[in-house]
Amino acid sequence: MKKEKRFERSRERDSPLQFNSEEIEAEQVMEKKLERLEGKANRAEQKFQEAKQRLPQKRVLKSEWVTDESKGKIKRRFYFDIEPETPNDSVTTKAQLKAHQLSRKMSQTIHQKVSEHEDENVGVEASHKSTKFVDQSTQKLKQREKLREKRAFGRFQKAESKLTKANVNYMYERMKSEQPSTTVWNKLFQKRRIKKQYAQAKKVAGTAKATTTNVKRIKGGVEKASAIAKEIFAKRRIVAIVGVVILVFVILSSILSMCSAIVTQTGTMVIASTWLSDDSDINQAELYYTKLEAELQKKINQVEHDHDGYDEYNYNIGAIEHDPVQLISYLSAKFEEFHYPDVQAEIDKLFQAQYQLELKEETITRTVTKEIKVGESLGKVVTSAYCSCVICTGQWSGGATASGAMPRAKHTIAVDAKNPVVPLGTKIVMNGIEYTVEDTGNFARYGVVFDIYFDTHEEAIAWGHQTLEAYLANGNKNTITVTTTETVKQLNTTLKQTTMTDYIHANLSDDQLALYEAYMESRGNRQNYFGSPFNFDWYPNITSYPGYRTDPFSAEIKLHRGLDIGMAAGTPTQAIHDGIVTTAGFSSGGYGNYVIVEDKEKGYKSLYAHFESLNVSQGQTVKVGDVVGFVGTTGASTGNHLHLEFYYEEEWMDAYFYASNGGESKPDIGTGTTTGAMSETDYNKLITYAEQYIGFPYVFGGSTPATSFDCSGFISWVYTNSGVHKVPRTTAQGIYDQTSKISREEARAGDLIFFTETYPAGRPVTHIGIYVGNGKMLHCGDPIQYSSIDSPYWQQHFYGFGRLKD
Repeated sequence: MKKEKRFERSRERDSPLQFNSEEIEAEQVMEKKLERLEGKANRAEQKFQEAKQRLPQKRVLKSEWVTDESKGKIKRRFYFDIEPETPNDSVTTKAQLKAHQLSRKMSQTIHQKVSEHEDENVGVEASHKSTKFVDQSTQKLKQREKLREKRAFGRFQKAESKLTKANVNYMYERMKSEQPSTTVWNKLFQKRRIKKQYAQAKKVAGTAKATTTNVKRIKGGVEKASAIAKEIFAKRRIVAIVGVVILVFVILSSILSMCSAIVTQTGTMVIASTWLSDDSDINQAELYYTKLEAELQKKINQVEHDHDGYDEYNYNIGAIEHDPVQLISYLSAKFEEFHYPDVQAEIDKLFQAQYQLELKEETITRTVTKEIKVGESLGKVVTSAYCSCVICTGQWSGGATASGAMPRAKHTIAVDAKNPVVPLGTKIVMNGIEYTVEDTGNFARYGVVFDIYFDTHEEAIAWGHQTLEAYLANGNKNTITVTTTETVKQLNTTLKQTTMTDYIHANLSDDQLALYEAYMESRGNRQNYFGSPFNFDWYPNITSYPGYRTDPFSAEIKLHRGLDIGMAAGTPTQAIHDGIVTTAGFSSGGYGNYVIVEDKEKGYKSLYAHFESLNVSQGQTVKVGDVVGFVGTTGASTGNHLHLEFYYEEEWMDAYFYASNGGESKPDIGTGTTTGAMSETDYNKLITYAEQYIGFPYVFGGSTPATSFDCSGFISWVYTNSGVHKVPRTTAQGIYDQTSKISREEARAGDLIFFTETYPAGRPVTHIGIYVGNGKMLHCGDPIQYSSIDSPYWQQHFYGFGRLKD
């Protein structure tokens, strides 16, 4: 429907030069907005001029350089100008204040001395009082004048501030209307440049310098630029070398007014898009967030241990992960240069907003239908007893059973008439005796499954209620459908999640948000100075970021220092910086075959582990991009991957922030040979049918649109009801058991993808989705949605691909 509406709107135009009604309306809205902002700026200008006229005026001696055309020389011309007098904190003002205070002190002392002797002389007393009155009156007049000037200056400052804001907003909105396709970068720097140019325009008359002082400016400018650059990058150690060079150039150009607009903007972009915080503060902030996530995952893993006594444990747990660049970009935009202890509370708030863990107890009664084969157990069942007396059977006493046969001891059993577990005629073995279901009764309400016939009432009373294991006996069909009603005590564990993006947009101002977007685009400029471990896009292959996680071998929370990138065995791995190979060999401590490259002059060190084989030897000099080894799974490894660590001056750094990416990603459409893949027609039927449920919530045990779905219920429903393949209702593990196992290279759209250990389940497969190609799946998360299978979370829990058997 949405596509059809867009198509209809596009057909409203007869040519590219015509505009449809929506575009004309948008243009009119923008024009009205600009008119409103221009009017606001004009009113602010009028108030500013009125406030300026109320300020006290003063004559100021000024000078300017002019050219004497007759002599061809430059000379200085002095002149007087009238300008508003404003308060300042200069040395002169402070001296005047001291002088005034001294004068007041002297006056007070004189009046005090006169008062001591004024009773001796009436004339002196009268004169003293007159003088004192005049002095006090003068002081009051001066105080009122100062108060008037102070108020006038306050109104002037307020008017000036409003005028600046109104003019900048008008110029910025006009720029956006004239350049609607302006990028995030340009919007950020255009607004900053407008503010800067506006401020400079106000000062231009008073800041003009004589050309004869340019030599001193050049000399002082270099020193000033270098000092400022070194101060800014003092703690940004890894980017300091490049940063200082760029910043010196930009600052010096600004001081000398010799830099072109293009160069200035380029340099400003590099500086403004660089995370300003110290590398150690950035690492600590990221590590703390990973520790919070690891502790959350451990708490979920221990639910059954910490809350025992339930019949069932159900889980609705999504991906517990975040983008490290997004976290640091948010903190940098909100706090600029931050220190980890100062932002820890904000990190806690962000984490609590992103994740909310809920445990809810529930007792349900449900009807369960399943297929039972001969010899298999129906499970433990509750039995009662009856006989053919009036007490037990009432009006049917002494008569035939519901099947028409006469009841017999050690042979006849009854099922509930309304909710029969098995049909009449079914043979059941309990306690070594084979029974036949021949009768019905009304006892399911008491929790009874089978009512056993006895010859006497005494035997029936003595039996009471007993729980027995029941089996499907020989003499039945190969399988029967068993329907049971059971009461189950459940503990439902749900992890509600809000995206980090939602929190960020709600907690940043417009200017901070523009800076955040710039940081996201530049990735903090940490990756501009190092090479890539692979010559292609490796981001989709990240299986684990550096940070705290549940160790796959000990199951304890440990600091994982490496960036893990899953790759096929034998994939060439490149050095990310120049240096000398200081280690090349095998480590029994967990690294397996590994290589260490060091640049001692710059302080860089990188470690590459789990290689299948090495391509360098100790003492060898390597350049960035040289192949140092080939991906493998030697040492303490759970699969083929590169483990990359990075250090600066022996301090551990998060390699994800520094290693650059290798290039464009390639479409993932399956490149291996394959047989039995779903046809394009069937896939279109499947996906069209499945997409109508996008947005449906995850519901424990749900398997229909009326109840919504869980992950396996969704798969069973859409495959069966779309008509492409019948998939009986079962668990994710049950569906996995119905598939042929295939590789990612063989996988095609319409195949299934399986995941493990997304929650404690006692079985390998815990989640399932429909693979749609290009690294995407449609699955019942919360809600039903498309997701990338290449995120670190899903890569970490990936189990395998499967294709339903015919």
